[in-house]
Amino acid sequence: MAGAPAAVRLVLGLLIATALEVAIVVVRPRADLSVFPTWRLVLDLALLALPAVLTLDLALRPGARGSRWRRSLPAALVFTVIGAVGVALLPSAHTLHPESTLGMGVDFVPRALACFTVGGAMTLVVVGLLRWLTVSGRSPLSFLALLAAGTLVAMVGLHLHCPLTHPVHLWSGHVSVLIVALSGGVAALWRRPGMVAAVTRR
Repeated sequence: MAGAPAAVRLVLGLLIATALEVAIVVVRPRADLSVFPTWRLVLDLALLALPAVLTLDLALRPGARGSRWRRSLPAALVFTVIGAVGVALLPSAHTLHPESTLGMGVDFVPRALACFTVGGAMTLVVVGLLRWLTVSGRSPLSFLALLAAGTLVAMVGLHLHCPLTHPVHLWSGHVSVLIVALSGGVAALWRRPGMVAAVTRR
C-alpha cells in the first residue's frame, strides 16, 4: 500500500485507528461509561485524538507540506505530549463507579503495570499496521510521527477500556506508554549514522 496516493494511505490509516477503538468499545468498553460525564469523555478523547490525526498525517503524507514538514514535526510532537499530559493533569473525572476508584494502595503497581502492558501491546500492533502504509525511503524522522500517532491511538483505546480515573494511575499506566515509546524512538534514531545531520539540516 506504500505506492497508493497519500490521501488514500491517510484514509486507510484513520480506518485502522477507528477500527481498533470501535473493537474496544464493542468487546471490552470501560465499565464506568454509564456514569462518566459526557463532556469530560469528549474532552479527554479530543486531547488524544487530535494530535493523533496530526501526527498520522505527517507520517503518511510527508510530502504534503513540502519544506514545512521538518518544521511541523517538532510542533506535532509537542502537541502530542501536551494532549497526553493534559488528560492526566485534569482532576479525576468522577468517583461514581466502584472500579474507578481502584488502582491505589496495594493495587497501584499491578493496575498501572497492566495498563502499561496493554497500551504497549496496542502501540506495537498499531505502529506495525501503519508502517505497512508508509513510503519507502522516507525521512527517518517520519518514524517519530508514526510512533507518536500509533501510541496516541493506543492511548485512546486504553482510555475507552480502563475505568480507573485517578490522575496518578493515568500518569503511571497511560502516559508512561507515550514516554517510553517516544524516548525509545528518539534514542534508536539518534544512534543511526548521520542522524544528527538529518535533524539539523535546513
